[in-house]
Amino acid sequence: MSAQPLQCKAHRGTDDSIVQSGAANPVPLAFHAQTSAGAATMVDTVKTVASPGTPEALGSGLVSEVAIYPLRTNNDRVYWGGSATNDTQHGWTPVRLTAPPGKKLNLAQIFLDVMTAGDGVRFSTAD
Repeated sequence: MSAQPLQCKAHRGTDDSIVQSGAANPVPLAFHAQTSAGAATMVDTVKTVASPGTPEALGSGLVSEVAIYPLRTNNDRVYWGGSATNDTQHGWTPVRLTAPPGKKLNLAQIFLDVMTAGDGVRFSTAD
């Protein structure tokens, strides 16, 4: 069996004819092989919170994905959430957040709160 080139038709007109990419069809669909140049870059960071009851932003920047893990050295619970609300946020178990296709997560909009000063998380980002 010989390899066949993959062809994809992104849009069709009202008469079922193929509409070419361009001003009337600005969303061409293309498939690309993943290369090392297109691979995601992973970054590991440790974030601690100085004062219990005072949530702090996880970081800064936009990422495609973030995985949040409580530090093994924590003395108590660490909470995370999308607002600066004291320890009424989500649980303290590891979590992976992934942005929808074509979108990014803003690390400045993910907050941490701790029960013990100096506790925190390790988080890994991919972009």
